[in-house]
Amino acid sequence: MKNWLWVNANNLIQITRNAAGLFINDDRIGALLDKMPVVARSVAPTRFGEDSADRSTPFVETRAHLLRRYYNGYDNRICRNFKLTYEELVTFGEFQLPDCLQVDLTAFNVTLRQKEWKVDPRLKRHGNAAWEIFTAIGKLHRQPDGQMMNELNLRLSHWDIAGKSLALAPTRYNQQVGTNLTLDWASGHLSRRNSTTLSGHINATTRNDLDFSANGQLTALDKSCLANVIGVACMLYTAEGHALIRARSGATAIMADRDKMHCSASGAVTSPDDPAKLSSGKQFENYLYAEMAREIWEETGLGPEDYELRLVAFARELVRGGHPQFFFSAQTRLERHVIEERLHTATDRWEFRDSEELEDRLKMFQSDPAAYLDTYSEIFTYEGFAALMLTAAFKEQCGD
Repeated sequence: MKNWLWVNANNLIQITRNAAGLFINDDRIGALLDKMPVVARSVAPTRFGEDSADRSTPFVETRAHLLRRYYNGYDNRICRNFKLTYEELVTFGEFQLPDCLQVDLTAFNVTLRQKEWKVDPRLKRHGNAAWEIFTAIGKLHRQPDGQMMNELNLRLSHWDIAGKSLALAPTRYNQQVGTNLTLDWASGHLSRRNSTTLSGHINATTRNDLDFSANGQLTALDKSCLANVIGVACMLYTAEGHALIRARSGATAIMADRDKMHCSASGAVTSPDDPAKLSSGKQFENYLYAEMAREIWEETGLGPEDYELRLVAFARELVRGGHPQFFFSAQTRLERHVIEERLHTATDRWEFRDSEELEDRLKMFQSDPAAYLDTYSEIFTYEGFAALMLTAAFKEQCGD
């Protein structure tokens, strides 16, 4: 058994063509959307209490149809047609999608705040409980010195496309665990919306009561009480057009206790040791490339000399309440057997594991992607599927 598979991206081209425009006004799609309940005032909690023996119940809602009823204020259908659990999608470079803005990241003004961002006091007890239960159920990775990993990440605190400005701030990984990663957990340590006390309520969740959607859209990044650590995700393609798909372990923080197929590499952006590295839009873009390359090295064993990396898109994830994500496509001329040898030696190979069941499901998906598109969530992580669809569309439109 192995913890990777290869998907022929050419099988996805017709799907991305259809989703990107040919059938964007399909009457069947419109009829389906019209029948769906348009508004949901809340997302039901996915988990209650602090049962550390429960390793399978998720801390966030991942079902797209329920999240879209809650975040109902978006009218751009491209994310729906691509089956993405994301919104506020923009593209970079020559890559274009209908109704999506094209952004030149190098033209942005960048502000890096020196003070470390920490959670709202109303979330502190919940955050402490989240860290404890993640430790107890094995969702956190120990460093060589035995301490739990709690690296300093980079938060996207402000994102203004029209004004071409963004703001960043350092924040610890535990702040993300206590916010974005446990949005729908009724821990008993959160107060109800508009409450004047910090006393806990058995049904209160961060999504419904602290970062709630007032207009059917994600809370603006500069008003959000979540950590919103920047994420990067990449799909690696061979010269023959095969995408490297990984079997993501259910032991990783955001995953429920079930393996799913994932993108080639992904992770959280770390805070730079020198603030001068992020004083302009160009430097920020270069830093994103460097952080993506770091993740690729740690998870695949491939160095920057082994591939060409392209920034493809940015979007905010509905599952984690607007978690900001940058998507990349990597093109390599290495043979598949060489890549597979590197995977065996990657330092973060623990994040992936063998899965015969997933291999069988992926083979069915690959044989006829269109037929299995509506059941993709049983095979892929939402992040992995978004990376696959966006990069396949990018390759079809822009080439290698």
